[in-house]
Amino acid sequence: LAATIAPERRKKVVFFHGLVRLSAAGAGTAADAIIRYAGGINPMAVVQGYKPASEEKLIEMAPEFILMMSDGKGGPTAEQVFGTRALSATPAAETKALIVLDGAYMIGFGPRTADAIRDLARALYPKVAGVD
Repeated sequence: LAATIAPERRKKVVFFHGLVRLSAAGAGTAADAIIRYAGGINPMAVVQGYKPASEEKLIEMAPEFILMMSDGKGGPTAEQVFGTRALSATPAAETKALIVLDGAYMIGFGPRTADAIRDLARALYPKVAGVD
């Protein structure tokens, strides 16, 4: 699927563990890999590992989607995520573009990894042939 997405159509996706301290996944993380495998661009890949992302940096990176792990209680919700000042000014906030997946499923890299990649790709590119 990723090969069918033209570079200029690839969506910018930032992954956060939680909202208390906005620490985003950079290069060399499982979250970065899953974003790339699904055809997305991780603008945080300019740093290694998990690093704090300031409000200014998030605005500069302009993510179109926010990717997070489920809290197991039905959240995080778009209201919680985009109610955060740092995320409220991003393009993702304009469309409430939040993707929430189970943590072990998304970044566990086990037998279900291909399914997780496919689910993320469907969320990012719902109209791409072969994904619907």
